[in-house]
Amino acid sequence: MKNQGIIHYGSSENLVIKTAFDMALDYLSNENTNKDMLSRYIFSNTYPNFFHLKKSSDENEISIEKSREIINFLSQKPSLNRNRAVLIENFEDMSRNAANSILKILEEPPSNSIIILTTTRLFSILPTIRSRCVKFRVKSETSPNAINYSNSLEFAKDKLKNIDSKLIEKFDKFINSGCVDCMTFAKENSANFIEFLKTALIFCSLKASFGNLEYAQKLLSLQEFYNLAELTYPDKQTAIIAVCEILNNK
Repeated sequence: MKNQGIIHYGSSENLVIKTAFDMALDYLSNENTNKDMLSRYIFSNTYPNFFHLKKSSDENEISIEKSREIINFLSQKPSLNRNRAVLIENFEDMSRNAANSILKILEEPPSNSIIILTTTRLFSILPTIRSRCVKFRVKSETSPNAINYSNSLEFAKDKLKNIDSKLIEKFDKFINSGCVDCMTFAKENSANFIEFLKTALIFCSLKASFGNLEYAQKLLSLQEFYNLAELTYPDKQTAIIAVCEILNNK
């Protein structure tokens, strides 16, 4: 899995922080992990491959000195031969200098590492920070406006109202099938490449919203691809195949 930065945001601070800890726990776990024990280590901030940073009660903001602790943590060889995770709680509390100081590691985190940020005020975070991270919205379970989607097709149709619903159904079925026979599919659907890419983005958004880190990475890759697609891939058949490779990459 590619290293990355992820922003968890939403209206409920407690729920946002909980989902961030859960993602860190999943990332640091493997098939031999005692998750209950690891969870206790993480929440007590005593696990050597986990770094948790938040503003202390006597601080007005998180200083640049604190952000340098993150840089130092990620620059050192891991104490354990496993993944590492950094969690920065309420990232909007970071001073501007502190936020700018970690731009580089957000752009290119060390291998086998993720940096998770939490916030209840997404747009208070610098655009340069937001653009380097996957955005993961955490909806409050008690919110009267919350919408629960049972499947990716329902989600896609709601979000892509300007695209023909039959086309969305076709693309969603293809993606859910594991992109079987993508060569033929690419040839037959090259005229609708952008619509297919948007459906793929929506598909990965829904999967990532359930805390699936694998799909959070796919979403980040697709977002980067979307920004370059028109210029980089004039051959739409090749572009569709590239999207299929992102969707199926483990």
